[in-house]
Amino acid sequence: MQNYTGTGNLLDFARVSRHIRRLEQQTNQPRIPIIAVTAHAFDHIRQDCLDAGMDEHLSKPFDLNQLAMLLNQFRNSPASK
Repeated sequence: MQNYTGTGNLLDFARVSRHIRRLEQQTNQPRIPIIAVTAHAFDHIRQDCLDAGMDEHLSKPFDLNQLAMLLNQFRNSPASK
């Protein structure tokens, strides 16, 4: 994982995401969508988020239609029902 410092620490978010994924597996719970929203559009940041178990990465600034489409995608997924 790339070393990132900024307003939010990507390492902390990655740790939380991994923890959620472990809990889901240990308790046989359905996978909840985790969407990273960052100020960075770099490919390596997106990949770090995905590697940590996040489902998608959205970089700011973003269009509200982008967010709506992404939320609808996960709302309609089998794991979210």
